[in-house]
Amino acid sequence: MLTFPQFKEQIMYGGHSACPGCGSTVALRMVLDAMGPNTTMFVPASCASTYVGFMRSSTEVHAVHCLYPSAFGQAAGFVTARRLAGDDVEVMIWGGDGAFYDIGMDGLSHVAAQGFDIVAVCNDNQGYMNTGHHSSSSTILDTDTKLTPGGMRTGHKEIMDIMVAHNITYAATISAAYPEDLKAKVAKAKGLPGFKFLHLLASCVNWGYEVEIGVKLARLVVTTRIHPLYEVERGEYRFTCLPPQAPVQEYLKLQARFRGTNVEAFQKAIDDRFAIIWEKAAGRVAPLVDDPAGTRMFLQQQPVAAGA
Repeated sequence: MLTFPQFKEQIMYGGHSACPGCGSTVALRMVLDAMGPNTTMFVPASCASTYVGFMRSSTEVHAVHCLYPSAFGQAAGFVTARRLAGDDVEVMIWGGDGAFYDIGMDGLSHVAAQGFDIVAVCNDNQGYMNTGHHSSSSTILDTDTKLTPGGMRTGHKEIMDIMVAHNITYAATISAAYPEDLKAKVAKAKGLPGFKFLHLLASCVNWGYEVEIGVKLARLVVTTRIHPLYEVERGEYRFTCLPPQAPVQEYLKLQARFRGTNVEAFQKAIDDRFAIIWEKAAGRVAPLVDDPAGTRMFLQQQPVAAGA
């Protein structure tokens, strides 16, 4: 049985410069705890550029700050050089939806298709939040942003489908409200060869919610099945946690960005999308951990022996 140390302050500190109520920093602390101190982060321009910075860094791992289009290529070059030198450093990309869905997607596609040994975490808050809440191609239907007053009228990209189409080693969705599930997936990803993709839907105060409910929203986005927790390993789908479904209204009503949302149409869109994933998974639910929302950090699955 694999075990994990409890959260360690020496990898990510409190007192960072992110906004109060930020969901990304809660998740990053868990991700880094699972990745370990022998990690180099590549950070395309995003909110993380402020709290993982050369002037005021909140982490103890090396960080390389990059432009949107170059981040994936820089990470690929770095990991190639380190592997040639016999270095087993873990390489992680921590970027927002602007980098993954939009401006950096050509680089993402290249490193995914080439199978570079990288763990790529999309810290998705469904818009360009560092500039004050502008829409991206991750912005979900009917969301009110500065570029879509009255609500987003087009659908968003399904990035999990895009990454799975690249035939990568591993892809999974994660949530800060399910820390055991999150850390198990990070640990699994870093232990596999090739390119691995983790999709985090992180709460952002620009959505217009009370700062103390960020983790509550992270839980609701899973229970409403807007962001169900599942994994795809070499093309095989399975859910890793499937709590009873909550109505989307419970999630929408807590955020100003959804004040004009057609709840019925939104619910139908979410149900239709979930039905597609359910069909691909053939109804398989295989938890990686005993208590996905807990903090004991124990894997149920036994590690595979070398050469097995």
